[in-house]
Amino acid sequence: MRDFFEALKSERKNTALPEEFNYFGKLIGSWQIKYVESDNSRLIKGEWHFSWVLEGIAIQDVIILPDYEYGTSLRIFNPATHAWDIAYGYTGKIIRLEFCTGLLQTFVWQRRQKIYN
Repeated sequence: MRDFFEALKSERKNTALPEEFNYFGKLIGSWQIKYVESDNSRLIKGEWHFSWVLEGIAIQDVIILPDYEYGTSLRIFNPATHAWDIAYGYTGKIIRLEFCTGLLQTFVWQRRQKIYN
């Protein structure tokens, strides 16, 4: 039997995930980020890591913003709806659920570009 991390992590996208719905695959890897408060009161340097998980049908990320926020998202592709079911949890907050189609993905991506450099 594999251990937890071996069972979770995948090296590549599952072939059951059509390329036209691979919105988040371009994020796979590790990123240095700068988070800017909406009122520009502070800048926080952090890390954001993305990996294929669950045999490549999902993407999990971990965000680390020291002394501010630690969180994780799990994006699971739903082949029946051709959408991504997304759960996000972070330090001391309630998990938010989103359902991401191509249209919503565009909005989410624009919002992230505005907040994270």
